[in-house]
Formats: sequence, C-alpha cells, structure tokens
Amino acid sequence: MNLKSLQDGISEKFKIQKKRYKMTAQEMHIELKEFVQSEEIDNNDILQVSTIHNWIGRYSREFYHEGTLIALEIFNANGFSSNGEL
Repeated sequence: MNLKSLQDGISEKFKIQKKRYKMTAQEMHIELKEFVQSEEIDNNDILQVSTIHNWIGRYSREFYHEGTLIALEIFNANGFSSNGEL
C-alpha cells in the first residue's frame, strides 16, 4: 500500500462521518501508526510530525492559491472589473 492510498483511505474515513474535519500533523502521524499496527505499512515509511506539518502547510497554500485563481476566472468571466464594478 502506498502513501497516496493511505491518504485516500484517511480522507474517506472522515467523509463517511459527514463532517468537515481538519486533521493536525500529530493526528495524521497517530493515524499512520495505526496502519503500522495493522501491518499495512512499515514503520520506516512514516514521516516525522514536522514533515507532515510542512506537507499540510504546502498543500493548503497550493489548494487556496488554486481556489483563488478559479474565483478570479469566474469573476472576470462574469464581467466584473478589479474594483468590483460591472
């Protein structure tokens, strides 16, 4: 099982709960340790909490940047100027 599959599995777990849940780096680390206990991954494959924290930060920045670009495209496509006027 690779890290992407684990991320998808963790994400699916929280989608099933039907609530928005932001996992901290420490919580993600603990979740990954549970995969080690169930022998789905090797302990050596688990990232340090600080690395997970940096990954979450980078992913969040990229996600919000992409969302901003999409919002600007929609904004411009609807004929709004930079000062918000039609």
